Amino acid sequence: MAEIDIVPELLELIKKDVEKGLQNAAIARLSKLVANGTATLKDAQDLAIWTGKEVSFALKRHITTDLLKDDKLQKELAEQLLGKVLKYDYDLISTATEAIHNSINTNYGLNIKAIKPKINQDRVNGLIKRISTDAFEKASFILGEPVVTFSQSIVDEAIKANVDFLSKAGLQSMIVRELRGDACDWCKNLAGSYEYPDIPDDVYMRHNRCRCTVVSYWGKTKQDVWSKVITEIK
Repeated sequence: MAEIDIVPELLELIKKDVEKGLQNAAIARLSKLVANGTATLKDAQDLAIWTGKEVSFALKRHITTDLLKDDKLQKELAEQLLGKVLKYDYDLISTATEAIHNSINTNYGLNIKAIKPKINQDRVNGLIKRISTDAFEKASFILGEPVVTFSQSIVDEAIKANVDFLSKAGLQSMIVRELRGDACDWCKNLAGSYEYPDIPDDVYMRHNRCRCTVVSYWGKTKQDVWSKVITEIK
């Protein structure tokens, strides 16, 4: 297919646009915090939102009606283009979030490497299916807020994976979901603190345009899972 032949060129154009967009002052400040080891999980959430927006802008700029066949973005093209861009988005955000978790572990005196969960391919496949099933005029919204939500979910899934791992290692863990902006009733119902293991899966979920933060906290003690001995974390 002629359309598939242009994918490498479009990918480079999209990545260049994203890289240019990520040079703004807000992202530069967040990137500096990540680099010097002082970034928080709330910073990771903000970084994901900024990155997701830049990826969304670039996708909208380069996925145009010229690529359509029968008024649709064909599935093969969507897989090659949108799928690879979302993987690029995942690489950017997951790498930063992994670095933040490693810094947090170090600050807690934990010689534990952060968990970097795999990309949620089911979520990616869902976006590809939705944008390639309907007419592009109807489905193009997928390139907007759903891309930002996907970006935020990368941080959410990393937090969940690390809380699960550290809790099973004996560390006291807690998830706190905080409201942001004009929160809906569903988000208001989920807001609050949850101690592991009593953390509902819904706590990590979000709808489009949801800007609530999901962050994890660890207690000042940890318990060995075998000996049950409790020690203080300095």
